[in-house]
Amino acid sequence: MIGNMKSMLGISTPLPVTGFHFNVLMTDLSSNQSPMDLAKTMGKTLARGAISNRFTEVSGLVATAKEFTFEVGGLNNEVVSSISKIEYNNLILKRGLGNDITPFTIWCQESFSELAKKVSEKKEGVMGKLNAVKSFVGGGEGINRDLLILLLDEKGIPSLAWTVYQAYPVKWEISPFKSMTSEFVVETFELKYKKFEMMPVPGIPGMGSVGSLLG
Repeated sequence: MIGNMKSMLGISTPLPVTGFHFNVLMTDLSSNQSPMDLAKTMGKTLARGAISNRFTEVSGLVATAKEFTFEVGGLNNEVVSSISKIEYNNLILKRGLGNDITPFTIWCQESFSELAKKVSEKKEGVMGKLNAVKSFVGGGEGINRDLLILLLDEKGIPSLAWTVYQAYPVKWEISPFKSMTSEFVVETFELKYKKFEMMPVPGIPGMGSVGSLLG
């Protein structure tokens, strides 16, 4: 019944999107920007023809509200739940290992080198260890990067987008080499981040085109 009414009124029902065509870009997006400014920045990023990082799998866009419970004074049988914080899973990016060095690989290598340097400089004494822990919180200056994850349609046009804020690598893995198989070598990046948000996509109804956002 509802479907027939929508058809009569000319209202189209969007189909669920597929997840096999996507792109991951490093960008200069800022969580302080308005949604329209974010869309404008993304339009400029796409217009520059940013190079794909060739990832074959993206996972970890998960937000969880952590609860805590407490008993109400004087009411033995009543327990109240409340939200203490929002936690985000680590972002996992996988791709086949190529024989070229991409900007993403350079960023991860430099990040681990910088983090190792911080540890070696602050490893003496209790205060040194405390400072080393603090230096790891949030990755640190010069390490954190914002990422843009684009879900593309069959024509390669972005249909959905997520911004991952202040990401930094915590694990970089190369799959084992096996002489008895012909499997591709897989490179896996694991990133911590502050938060993620869905954002406007240039070109969707109501948001204008990429050209108009470029001004």
